[in-house]
Amino acid sequence: MDVTTTAPAPNATPTAQPASEIGPAHPRALGATIGVGALVFGIVESAERGWTNPMVLVSLVVAVVVLVALVRHERAAEQPRPGWGSSR
Repeated sequence: MDVTTTAPAPNATPTAQPASEIGPAHPRALGATIGVGALVFGIVESAERGWTNPMVLVSLVVAVVVLVALVRHERAAEQPRPGWGSSR
């Protein structure tokens, strides 16, 4: 086996940033999970309960509020998570 084929190139190794520079991902992940979960719940339950059911309406409002807040937070972030700032 040739050693040069198994050794990574010097510039191919990714440089990891310390977690203190990136910021916590837990609140972002929690916001995304709650927002998408509430949206899915509202859409699925609307078939059984109807669009005017208070539980459906509250879940859809929670989904919109949480997801809009998440997008606004990511747009204002100095280092947004991958995928959010790619369209700038």
